[in-house]
Amino acid sequence: MAIVEMKRINLLAMRQDQRKLFKAMQRMGCVEVSPIREEEAEAYRVKDSGRLAQVEDTMNRLTWVMNHLGRYNKQKAPFMGNRPDAPEDEVAYIAAHEDELTALLDHADSLEKRSGEYKGQLARIAAEQEQLTPWMSLDIPVEEIKSTKDVFQQAGTMNKSAVQALQQAWNGREVCLEVLCEVRESAYVWVAAHASVKDEFLADLKAAGYAPQSFGDNRGLIRDRYEALSRETEKVKAGQITLEKEWQTMAESLTRLKIWYDMLSVERDNLQAAERTIGTGMTFLMRGWVPAALSEKVAARLVELSPSAVVQVTDPAEDDPPPVQLHNNKYVTPFESIIEGFALPAPGSIDPTAVMAPFYALLFGMMLSDAGYGLVMAIAIPLLVKLKQPAKSNQKLLWVLFFSALATVVCGAVYNTWFGFNLPIKSILDPINDPMPVMIVCMGIGVIHLYAGLCVGAYANIRKGKPLDAVYDQLSWMLAVSGAIMLVLDGIAAEIGKWMAIAGVALIVLFAGREKKNPFARLMGGLGALYGATSWISDILSYMRLFGMGLATGVIGMVINQLIGMVFSAGIVGKIIGSVLFVGAHAFNLGINALGAYVHSCRLQYIEFFGKFYEEGGVAFKPLNYNTRYVNFKEV
Repeated sequence: MAIVEMKRINLLAMRQDQRKLFKAMQRMGCVEVSPIREEEAEAYRVKDSGRLAQVEDTMNRLTWVMNHLGRYNKQKAPFMGNRPDAPEDEVAYIAAHEDELTALLDHADSLEKRSGEYKGQLARIAAEQEQLTPWMSLDIPVEEIKSTKDVFQQAGTMNKSAVQALQQAWNGREVCLEVLCEVRESAYVWVAAHASVKDEFLADLKAAGYAPQSFGDNRGLIRDRYEALSRETEKVKAGQITLEKEWQTMAESLTRLKIWYDMLSVERDNLQAAERTIGTGMTFLMRGWVPAALSEKVAARLVELSPSAVVQVTDPAEDDPPPVQLHNNKYVTPFESIIEGFALPAPGSIDPTAVMAPFYALLFGMMLSDAGYGLVMAIAIPLLVKLKQPAKSNQKLLWVLFFSALATVVCGAVYNTWFGFNLPIKSILDPINDPMPVMIVCMGIGVIHLYAGLCVGAYANIRKGKPLDAVYDQLSWMLAVSGAIMLVLDGIAAEIGKWMAIAGVALIVLFAGREKKNPFARLMGGLGALYGATSWISDILSYMRLFGMGLATGVIGMVINQLIGMVFSAGIVGKIIGSVLFVGAHAFNLGINALGAYVHSCRLQYIEFFGKFYEEGGVAFKPLNYNTRYVNFKEV
């Protein structure tokens, strides 16, 4: 339950040592390089050599190529970010053959260009063939379709509905109108007429929506041109097959390209960190953050690498808030992911992870509330981590679910629910047949959870040297709420509760507005704060979701078992089908209710629990490190 203490680190060193110093900090992974924001420092910004822009451009090209080659990759994707270690010989090869790999990217660009050209050619051919298709039955070379002194001759299109009337009108006269094809509302026709009736015939054609057809540079029969285009299509498709084979060959280098990408990513981070420094051509100044426990070790290592360097480690100034890094034991650390999903605590405030962790697991267990489901998760998750070895950052969520699964086993045993069945023993709590005690327990746990939040807030005030604030802001509400609850009891407990409630209300009214100097304003501020009692009612009632979701899990499980019991009664086939349905239905029930339990457990932490004390606003500590996507490096 701690926020790591941070120290300011300033490094003044020779420019010639900058690269090795930054690489050393990157290997150590515990120094965050901060930008120097002083306006007067702008004059000492070192101009970028262009390497950063080159690296980022190469990374963008690599991303595109790797995405394209991904469809040829037969390797399974790593499970939950489990990255393999990069072979040292491969790293050395890439470092020595960057020009060769750049040429590979250039070749990929040329392949993509050829691919675009092939697609364009196929589109052009398809469009031309579509235009020629209606004229396939034209058995006259297109260059011979022309008028002479005595004969008018053309090919064109007209309205399909007007063809028959036109043919009847000119039947028996010096005219020929042949329909070659009909497409939708158009008729593709070849027409010929004696010159003596040309003008009259053309007038009737125009009235029928006739438009002459131009065949451009085509020569010969249309079907010959169409077949030539088909042969051209086959040739282009053969080129595409060859192109595809070249992509497949290039895909053999995909692993190497991924390693190169991560090497460039490491270099980019290094260059970006270097851009946050200032200096001259001979020296540079870096400012950053380092965990206090590691500051001496880091300073000694930097001076060892650059004996002329000056390293200064200081406490942060009041107007210079440090970044936040959480530190907990191995059992609590997984629950830091819940904190990080909300907001990091402000520097100097409280890390509530250790207090929150047992409550989170308990609330999850009460909502999932089936011991059988908890056992499945408790067995499956460690096996999954052992066999699949997901990345450590992703293991946090799995271990949160594991500890929550253990709590689910306990809660499910209390409810006597095992895969929707009840063992032939008396249940300690029975949410279906006797719900009232379960509701009381749920609200009681809610009150304890909220009180834990008040205790954390009180601890924070005491740590800041404000013990009276702990009395006025936290103890007052604990007295008021506890007293109000005790009032429902009989005898001396109710009497004690009355005086506790009065004491708590008095503290709230008198001191909640203590920052105001005007007595009347102070009193009104206290009365306004007392209105917060309504939020306490809603907060406590929020924990009824523990009962509702636990009840839903159990009822759905019971319904599943009843339906599958009906299937089981249908003989051996029913038993086989019922067994499959049993596993599938309960897996669905487990998945959907575990998701709900996860979300609502987070909600109870973020709104009810954190609302009693949490000071957010921290910025995550982001040290210069090997942040990679595909592989892990021992050293680059």
